[in-house]
Amino acid sequence: MRKQLSLFLLSFSLLSTNISANEITCLTDALYHESRGESHLGKLAIANVVFNRIDSGKFPNNVCGVVYQKTGKTYQFSWVKKKKKVDPELYNEIKKISKKIYEDRHKLPDTTNGATFFHSTSVSPRWKGLTKTAKIGKHIFYRQKR
Repeated sequence: MRKQLSLFLLSFSLLSTNISANEITCLTDALYHESRGESHLGKLAIANVVFNRIDSGKFPNNVCGVVYQKTGKTYQFSWVKKKKKVDPELYNEIKKISKKIYEDRHKLPDTTNGATFFHSTSVSPRWKGLTKTAKIGKHIFYRQKR
């Protein structure tokens, strides 16, 4: 019985590690495409939106689900549809940041004040029913009106 329990716990641990690795890769994809030119604070803000979406109950309940969510023919993050080549060195640097953010996500501050949406300052979407919560770097953050 103890041997079976040990094997179960080991397999659960390996599964958990694999899930975390996938989640970190998805978070890295989002941070790379959305905030690669931003400061650490800007990267944290994009990650905060992903985590806020998970916590909201209105979006998928995991990082990969949020990052790759598709509504009809539209992805929540525009870069998903038109993925560009990545700079492997920069991607690996951002992956280290993503791993740290993912591991410490419950200890880090929400720099966006609960935002579940954001856009670049270079565009002006006509979103309704949202309240602006922050401007960090080249992004403006919003949450749904309460």
